Amino acid sequence: MDEPYAYDIFMSHNIKDKRIVLKLVQRLEAEGMHVWHFEREIKPGDIIWDKTEAGLNASQLLIQTVSKNGIGSDWMKLERWFFFQRDPDNSEGRVILLRLDDTKPSGLLGLFSYLDWRKRSRDEYARLLEVLRAKTPRGSGAIEYASIARVYDYFLGGYYNTKADLEAAKELVKSYPDFKKVAVSNRAFLRRSVRFLAEAGIKQFLDIGSGLPTRGNTHEIAQSVCPDAKVVYVDNDKGVVEASRNLIGGQPNVQVVLGDLKDPESILSSPGLKSIDFRKPVGLLLVAVLHFITNDDLAFKSVRALKRKLVSEVLPKNPTSG
Repeated sequence: MDEPYAYDIFMSHNIKDKRIVLKLVQRLEAEGMHVWHFEREIKPGDIIWDKTEAGLNASQLLIQTVSKNGIGSDWMKLERWFFFQRDPDNSEGRVILLRLDDTKPSGLLGLFSYLDWRKRSRDEYARLLEVLRAKTPRGSGAIEYASIARVYDYFLGGYYNTKADLEAAKELVKSYPDFKKVAVSNRAFLRRSVRFLAEAGIKQFLDIGSGLPTRGNTHEIAQSVCPDAKVVYVDNDKGVVEASRNLIGGQPNVQVVLGDLKDPESILSSPGLKSIDFRKPVGLLLVAVLHFITNDDLAFKSVRALKRKLVSEVLPKNPTSG
């Protein structure tokens, strides 16, 4: 894998079914699919849930295995709820139940259609593979759930948004009529900040929670001052990352990587950051992103981890001096 958490499929299973699931995962990955298998018995915690959320964000599909070993755990409900946010009635079939034995799903799970993986025969595998291939289009960008990055881009006058984004934007304006002004002012602040840093001699920028790089983005401003400035954009939405790479194209000294601020190591360990030399000053941009981390302790921890990578003095004491 080139990027952390770049998965097509998030597979949630009971620890007792691990042996069966691992064999299936190996077969699917041999077909070119990316699968993250998650054992639901792992105790909840900030770090584990953050990694789980990152995997869910980067997945097109959620597969939940059903067996006598356990149905409807709290983890299972959380994962299903996460995907329902994107597709409330599961009309696109983003949530798939995979039955591993004769257990019949009851309660809410009984409302779902499910695929059989009991005999684990060639025919069953062929049917499963056919369904998964249809629901995990590689690189299609055909995302129908609302993304805050695309909604933000819409308010800035961008065009890379879906019907779901437009509906979300309308609802947002009902609650916050001045949201467009906030978005425009926020982007203006970003432009002023990047220009100030570039004029002070900063030639490297790490923009975390970047969203879509349109309408006065970081690399355009930085490179207008320093043509050789390097910029790495980071976002935790796989669809946004793919769209950003398409928008930027072959821009020199610009990278877009998948990573999550709640897991700084997923960013710092990314191969896309090789272009950044942390022995030299780096402009770290955390613009309109920290409020998405509702756990204050985790937010402070994430920022501290990133600051430790920076040189001790980013700006010269007198940027205007010769």
